[in-house]
Amino acid sequence: AELIIGYGRSPDDASVTVEVPNHCWAAVCVEGRWCLLDCTWKSFCAPPFAFFMQHFPLQRRWQLLPELKTKDDFWEMPRYSADFALLGLEIDGPIQS
Repeated sequence: AELIIGYGRSPDDASVTVEVPNHCWAAVCVEGRWCLLDCTWKSFCAPPFAFFMQHFPLQRRWQLLPELKTKDDFWEMPRYSADFALLGLEIDGPIQS
């Protein structure tokens, strides 16, 4: 298991951007595959993009995404629940505010 430190946000955070790490979670290796866990927010082995919607690790390798994102990507994403991705929904087209 690995302790991961980074930034966390919830859909209720509105437009809040945090300058210092404010959250931690864990990664565990199950049958050769890394799984992300956050007991605080009841996120257990969610798909990596669903997890990324609310978590940005200081060590980018813990994103577990096919294409790594930047901290700016994380803060500029719309605020929505990880359930959005868990339901298989996706954003189609560019995101503009």
